[in-house]
Amino acid sequence: MKISKKFLLFFAVFLIVSCGGDKKEEEFKFYTLKEAGTKQLELTVEASGTVEAISSIEIKSKASGQILYLGAEIGDYVEEGVVLARIDQRTPTNTLSQANADLEVSKVRLINAKNQFERSKRLHDEGNISDKSF
Repeated sequence: MKISKKFLLFFAVFLIVSCGGDKKEEEFKFYTLKEAGTKQLELTVEASGTVEAISSIEIKSKASGQILYLGAEIGDYVEEGVVLARIDQRTPTNTLSQANADLEVSKVRLINAKNQFERSKRLHDEGNISDKSF
């Protein structure tokens, strides 16, 4: 009878546990579900440092004179063909006029020197002046 008492006790505990009611235990979830979608992301980076140019270009004029017009400031973006500066043309024009006048004077001096040489050569050939004077 000992076996049947043990068996009955085991069977009673089994019935109580298995018929414990309609209460359902909730599952513990380690994650949450969300529907995927697209969003716009804003990326902003703040940093401190030194900004250096990759290359720099030095612009020089072949002409000198007073600047009458300056078409760009430091840091401005310019397009190809844009006039950056205008220089007063009076000084270079005056210099050119003076150089042309000096050229004409030099041409006249050359003609005079050639004439003097021809005259001296003719006189030397005729024997009217010495070799030293020629």
